Amino acid sequence: MGANVKRSFNRVFIVLASVWAAYCLVIYPKQQIKKADAEYAEFIGVCNANQYAPQDEKTDCLKQAELTFKVGVEPWTFRNFYRGLWWLLILAVVIFPLAVYGCCRGAAAVGLWVWREFTRA
Repeated sequence: MGANVKRSFNRVFIVLASVWAAYCLVIYPKQQIKKADAEYAEFIGVCNANQYAPQDEKTDCLKQAELTFKVGVEPWTFRNFYRGLWWLLILAVVIFPLAVYGCCRGAAAVGLWVWREFTRA
């Protein structure tokens, strides 16, 4: 019985850790790029909303929008995200799940130890 519970826990943990890794490595950067796209579109809308503004004001506004977009997307490019933040990714994808696994197994061991002491009495 105990081996089946441990094996089941390990399988569930592997699946959850894989989902977490996929989120950290693929989904989260894409979400941030989409967020930068949305902010850029909003900024462009604000620039185009004032139709009576002088042309050089609109040009400055559009340049600012492009700069904001570049600053919003730049941290999430391959070079900056995967190469520049590799140590953070190792922490998030490897170390954090191992720490959670150890805490869960430790809590289960302590709980089982306490339960066995109560059932003996």
